[in-house]
Amino acid sequence: MNWDAIAAVAEIIGAIGVIGSLIYLALQIRKSDQSVRAERIQALWDGCRDRLLAPGSIDPHISDLAAKGLTNFEALTNSEKRRFYYYFFEQCFQAQQAMSLYRASLIPIEDYNAWMHYVGVLMQTPGGKQIWPYIEKTITPRVKDELVNWVSENPETQSMIELNPFFFEPAESSQ
Repeated sequence: MNWDAIAAVAEIIGAIGVIGSLIYLALQIRKSDQSVRAERIQALWDGCRDRLLAPGSIDPHISDLAAKGLTNFEALTNSEKRRFYYYFFEQCFQAQQAMSLYRASLIPIEDYNAWMHYVGVLMQTPGGKQIWPYIEKTITPRVKDELVNWVSENPETQSMIELNPFFFEPAESSQ
């Protein structure tokens, strides 16, 4: 065997090794991408749980404020209006996170749609409609437009009050 033949065989083996390495690298990147997606989805849901669901289920003041604000924003005191503003803004902020993650292909359309639906049903409440003019001034135009478009494209969507009337019954007075 001459050196040219040995060099050719070595080049072929080297090329196969490079191709194998590239395939392995592509698989590792794909696996890493899937992990990042899973972490992003989990972080989005954890944020909702940690900042809304858990506090609202533990502290009746939070759930009562949300119920009162979504039912009639004008019936809130100024202090309650400020707290309700933060509550509602937080929901829009979470939707913005979902929008950003969806645009970056880090969450599926189902999760994006779940957030849009959730904020949409809040916006459809009487209090949601009353607080919206204040919220829309402080969120980014793109987020505002996307939320407004979602609501206008889904006019049949019921409000949170219609979907969960038990949540909005007047709080029992403590005597």
